[in-house]
Amino acid sequence: MDDFPPVEKNGCSHNKLSNTTAQSPADIGLDDLEQVLLDVARLYFCAYTDVKVPHWERALKHAVTHIKTKNAPTVAISLLNVLCAMRTTRRAMFHFNSPYCRDCSRKVTGSESNLMRAIHYIRRGQREAAEMEAFILCEGRDIKEFMLSIDQLAGWLPTAKTPSRMIMKSAFHAHAVH
Repeated sequence: MDDFPPVEKNGCSHNKLSNTTAQSPADIGLDDLEQVLLDVARLYFCAYTDVKVPHWERALKHAVTHIKTKNAPTVAISLLNVLCAMRTTRRAMFHFNSPYCRDCSRKVTGSESNLMRAIHYIRRGQREAAEMEAFILCEGRDIKEFMLSIDQLAGWLPTAKTPSRMIMKSAFHAHAVH
């Protein structure tokens, strides 16, 4: 995210946290639009953790600049609705990487992966796979509102042209979802 201040002013903790299993957005199958959505989501997360910086405004600006549709502001607000629905269901801390750090922003945390995979699968018509990610993300709690918000977000997004070739990894096994 070259259009934001350097990490020194935004408190990256990548030297404090070691995530050896982190993957890149491409490794988990995100397309360009989904990468932008991840960036916007990270800015929203920053808004909850650092109220002194106008992360909300940066999130909207990033969406309008990088989502190539006239509905970009609506997409950004719909994504915020997804995050709010997740926050009302999930109890554990959501781990996210700083959008401001060149190194950290190139990796996806486990929490981010579940969130983005749910969106990824819905865009490709793979509801069962999306619900599985939602169930994990929401810690086995009711996913109805969360899935409804993802459906609403997907309604503003173009349908993905490529089928999913995402690799699903768990503590027990890894397999491709097609």
